[in-house]
Amino acid sequence: MKKVSVIMPVYLGEYDGCATDRESKFSRAIFSVLGQTYKNIELIIIGDCCDISEKIVSEIIENQNEESKGTIRFFNFKEKQPLFSGSLRSKGIELATGDIIVYIDSDDVYGQNHIEKIIVQMTSENLDWCYFNDFIQTNAGISVRDVELEHGLAGTSCIAHIKENCPNWDNCDEYGHDWKFIEKLLDWSNNFDKIYGASYVVCHIPTMTDF
Repeated sequence: MKKVSVIMPVYLGEYDGCATDRESKFSRAIFSVLGQTYKNIELIIIGDCCDISEKIVSEIIENQNEESKGTIRFFNFKEKQPLFSGSLRSKGIELATGDIIVYIDSDDVYGQNHIEKIIVQMTSENLDWCYFNDFIQTNAGISVRDVELEHGLAGTSCIAHIKENCPNWDNCDEYGHDWKFIEKLLDWSNNFDKIYGASYVVCHIPTMTDF
């Protein structure tokens, strides 16, 4: 049974375009990972010199059952990293012990079968990496976004990859850093495909949505 490492960077300070009510959304994101149907996972939370995030994680761990307590690992940078720096996700990959890496932003959520769908299809096709449609939360409800490998469409909300010999996020900085990483994936391996049924819900898009 393959192990999955979920990497979640978090910074709860204010910046232009950030979501509202970020502490509760951070907790919501964590519980959406803990509630997965696929259980062989670890959640690696990378704090960006963010003490409040460490407090929230500690409180959540304290209230978990013994089986779940070992699921969450937390690392906090001692110095603030540049905004939208790839260093946080690179650190997550460095710390990961899983076979497959997936990502979640601290203001988004997973559907319950998100990881299971990824694992089943990546394993059956023996893929190095994959991409998939994600969902957007709007005032009208949740709608699917048909993702293709294009700048502005594909990002961390719609990719997964094996850990073995994978690229890191070094030099994937500033807004749009996720596409820079996908370009690394494209250079790294041609053994990829689009898969279906994964359920990542994007809840915050600056100036457009904030749920």
